[in-house]
Amino acid sequence: MSRNEEKLKEQVADFKAKGIKAQYAIADAYDTLQLQNAVIKLTAAPRNVDVLLYNAAAMKYKNSIDENTEDLVHDFKISVANAFHCVKTPHKQLKETNGTELFTGGGLALQPNVQVGSLSLGKVALRNLTFQLHEVLKQDNIYVGILTSYNSIPAKSNMHSPKNLGR
Repeated sequence: MSRNEEKLKEQVADFKAKGIKAQYAIADAYDTLQLQNAVIKLTAAPRNVDVLLYNAAAMKYKNSIDENTEDLVHDFKISVANAFHCVKTPHKQLKETNGTELFTGGGLALQPNVQVGSLSLGKVALRNLTFQLHEVLKQDNIYVGILTSYNSIPAKSNMHSPKNLGR
């Protein structure tokens, strides 16, 4: 799911070339209804939904003191509120498959950066939401977790190459 259909088409083609079934839906993570409709489209029967990964954030470089209330609320919507909405939408399917819901976090949740103040606030709130949802949804055999990255990964990094991650 993305706003960029061309990028999605390329990704789906890459998956299909590897023998992996894939499809996409277009949505802007700021738009709750658009996001909900895309999740519904992608989770409609007879598909089994095993994993939901939410990787959207309000990325901008702006000092905390230069923010305004309206922008913070708007950014919170993409970073936290719509992440929560994405969890609720396929809840039934994920319960049936003992599924997993993952969010992408960041070191900003643990070490805020004033230069990306709104993003730092969003990441700490998302981390808190993740822990809350984990407690609530484990009774439905749904795992909720957060993938926290403290830095960018250079394209040619041997240490962080996909084949070495997860070891």
